[in-house]
Amino acid sequence: MTGITTATGAQSSNDFAAWDRSHSKWNALVKAEMLRTGGNDLDKIPFVSNPDAKAPKFADPQRFQLDQNTPAEWARISLRTNLEFFKRGLVRNIYNLVADMTHDQNGDPVTEADKIAAANKIADAYIRAVDDFLRLHPGAKPELGERSAILGALGLQNEFSHPWCDDWAEAMRNALRDTITGDPSLKRLFGVMRGYWLEKEPREEGDLQHNWIVLYPLLPGLVMAGFDPPDGLPLLFLDPWYKILPYSYKPGSSNHAPLTHLGVPPAPPPPRPMPAPPPNGPSFFQSLFP
Repeated sequence: MTGITTATGAQSSNDFAAWDRSHSKWNALVKAEMLRTGGNDLDKIPFVSNPDAKAPKFADPQRFQLDQNTPAEWARISLRTNLEFFKRGLVRNIYNLVADMTHDQNGDPVTEADKIAAANKIADAYIRAVDDFLRLHPGAKPELGERSAILGALGLQNEFSHPWCDDWAEAMRNALRDTITGDPSLKRLFGVMRGYWLEKEPREEGDLQHNWIVLYPLLPGLVMAGFDPPDGLPLLFLDPWYKILPYSYKPGSSNHAPLTHLGVPPAPPPPRPMPAPPPNGPSFFQSLFP
């Protein structure tokens, strides 16, 4: 078989065929203990050389679920049994952001090989970041949106036992920012920021919001001013929170919240203080008994 070079430089036989043989649905079950103890086998993710290749259908391993596995463990198992599904979909969507780019902002040429390699690197970094988050946040569940302030004060709930979208967004932003800024081949092509949706503006205490990561191409002449992307700039939302898996979404998708602004949502205003009594005025009891 022909050796396929992965994004990390390792060789993978016949693209995903070797991976699939060692990560079948049944083999994934016996890996549960390995996952629980922190083992990681995602250091050699197969390279996708054709962004247009069709991804396989998602295979749900939940039908093989064992009672002792948590949602986070099952997400890690599902990621492995569906690695080709996620990797091919991510590479396609990331590549499409720069598909028409011929030169970077410095005027240097951007080749087809540059774009495909960059899409693979970012896809790999995102997949590993999701898996690492699930390993370090064992209480992760799909669409976990709130934590109890009382249980948090008692030390019974925190970002590791009940991670919500802001925890996911910050971790994904940090991982992808470090990957992109640390690699000149990525830094010249892509930028990454946090994005959010607000129920209404201005924000008030108790209003709904959602946070995720926005990946965008550094097109020639692009100026990112303020907290709104220029009209027509291609965007890709990277948001594992909904299903605690490395999904990506295009703006306008019915499966994802719309973008309100880039950046971190502003904190709601503090509650209004109680009005102070008039200076030197009578107290409540004094007014009852003049």
